[in-house]
Amino acid sequence: MSDDEAALGGLVQLFFVDQRRVWKVGAVAGRSYAELSELFERRRLPQGTPILLDDTMRPVEPLTSWFRAMGLASRDAKTMKAYAYTALMLFNFLATRGRDFASASEADLLEFRLWRREQAEETVGQAAWDRDSAALGQLYDYLVQRGQVPGRPWRPTGRTASLGSGVSRDLRVRHMELEQYLFCRDVGFGGLRPDASLDGTFRGWWPHRNRAACELALMTGMRLQEWSTLLLPELGLTGGPKPATADVDLAACAKYQRPRSAYVPLGAMALMDPYLLLERPRIVAKAQRALRRRSRELFVIQRLEADSARIRGVLDGRTVTRVIKDMDPELRRIAVLETGDGLDPLAVFLGQGGAMLSFSGWDRVRWRAWERMQQWSSDREAPVLPRHCWCYHDLRHIVSA
Repeated sequence: MSDDEAALGGLVQLFFVDQRRVWKVGAVAGRSYAELSELFERRRLPQGTPILLDDTMRPVEPLTSWFRAMGLASRDAKTMKAYAYTALMLFNFLATRGRDFASASEADLLEFRLWRREQAEETVGQAAWDRDSAALGQLYDYLVQRGQVPGRPWRPTGRTASLGSGVSRDLRVRHMELEQYLFCRDVGFGGLRPDASLDGTFRGWWPHRNRAACELALMTGMRLQEWSTLLLPELGLTGGPKPATADVDLAACAKYQRPRSAYVPLGAMALMDPYLLLERPRIVAKAQRALRRRSRELFVIQRLEADSARIRGVLDGRTVTRVIKDMDPELRRIAVLETGDGLDPLAVFLGQGGAMLSFSGWDRVRWRAWERMQQWSSDREAPVLPRHCWCYHDLRHIVSA
């Protein structure tokens, strides 16, 4: 378990399951390597599962059981983390009033909402509170199923059965015209001038990677989590001639983990060539020392199986086989291929150190691109820009000719 998340309110402590952190630390006092391996085999918990402990380091119920149920139901680690913080805040709020989840009244929950929205040291807006209310609704639904409470302690209103507002948010979806998209891809992400000539003042990193990612997002309709976590075998880029097109089976990285396929057309594949031939080999070569140093923490792939649909390698000291489409983003992030000449990260798009570029990393790339676009916005070749920076999701929408 990782202890990088501190206690809230000083009453209990919140931890998150991270078995790989144990192997990274090395020796654990009072436990041998064999004992730790046996413990992890006997007590299986998904990565990122929250665990709430009291001052004697014993699990706090019913929250820990709820967290475990969410983990075993394959809930997203980020969702579990957000829910855990909300539940912990309510736990501490009720504890200071001598109450718990079973004895909490409607007034207690409404006062908690008032505290979060208007009276806490750091208050939250309506959108953040709506996420909190969703977490509390699922927590009390779990307690009802367990027979620990007769029902949710609050009464439903005419608009919603939760404590939230029930108001839909403005998604701010923007459609990009062709000229705007090309300006975004080539000037913002690619570092060119509006007339498509080279910009000698450009000092950005990996423009071919950024342009290829931009084109891939547009031409396939994939979401950020889908295209940014792609692995080389999914595009047929592990040995042999590079295919002209590709079909990608999405599952664990798709929205709501609903399986679907995405077609990668000729244009998107072709625009990846400069990145694959020039930039990516440089990134991998510079990262070899760091990758070798971290090899015990990585999923070291020994071979590809079933026409590259499965991979076999060493993960946490065990030899395992995994179906690629069912690998979550965190496992994809640490997957590397043992080539004999070095470790080659299996991710298509890499950042510094040879690691899969994170969502926050792609966000930094986006804002740097927006700054360049604004700098060149007065050029006669530049299209009209919107007031707000585009987001990657906008690339999923229609580009008009």
